[in-house]
Amino acid sequence: MEKNTYTELVKQLAELDKEIERVRCVERSSVIAAIRAQMREYGIKPSELVGRKRGRSPAPPRYLNPETGQTWTGRGPRPHWLHGRNSKEFMIVHPESQRSDAEDTE
Repeated sequence: MEKNTYTELVKQLAELDKEIERVRCVERSSVIAAIRAQMREYGIKPSELVGRKRGRSPAPPRYLNPETGQTWTGRGPRPHWLHGRNSKEFMIVHPESQRSDAEDTE
C-alpha cells in the first residue's frame, strides 16, 4: 500500500472538490426539472414553498389625529402632531380592547 504525503493528499482533495462541484452542477438541473414536474402534478405554487416573510407584519394604527385623520401605529419615529402632547389622548380604542377591559372589571 502506497503512502501519500500531506501535499499529495491536499492536491487530491482539491481535485475531488472540483469534481464534486462539477457533478453537483450537472445533477442540479435534473433535480430542478424533477421538482418542477412534481409541482405541476400536485398543483404546488412557488409561494407555498417559500418561508414566511421576514420583518414585522403591518400593525394596525393605535393613534389618531382627529384634526387631520392621520394615524400612527406606535412604531417608528413619533409624528409631529404628537410632539409635546400626551399620546394617550389620541389612542384609538378598538372594540376588542373594550371587551377585554369590561371583562376585567366584572
